Amino acid sequence: MAYHNLSLIYDKWENLEQAVRMGQRALELDPKHTLTYYTLGGIYFKSQQYEKAEEAYKRFIQIFPYFPEAHNLLAAVYAGTETVDRVIEALDGELRVNPLHSLAHLNLGQIYWHEFRNRRRPFTI
Repeated sequence: MAYHNLSLIYDKWENLEQAVRMGQRALELDPKHTLTYYTLGGIYFKSQQYEKAEEAYKRFIQIFPYFPEAHNLLAAVYAGTETVDRVIEALDGELRVNPLHSLAHLNLGQIYWHEFRNRRRPFTI
């Protein structure tokens, strides 16, 4: 779809407002053009509109739950809002889709390490 492609072009040109407008127009004309949700998720994330990014990625994942990288990008959105439980849930989702996703493993390990170091009670075996 032409408006989706324009959205991608404006995104590359760093004109995020126009990129969003073109993406929204693409969905007005064809609400089933699901790749636009993926594209808008990234644009919203870049412009720190985390709630809209979350909504866009979730809509995309509902349709394509096994699409590589989608859950990892949703985890990045949750990291932007500092909701650790949701980050972990999204990374787990990415690892279900792609068990060899090294960045998802790394991010999950870093979260667990951070949580381990900042816990309030002593560790016992």
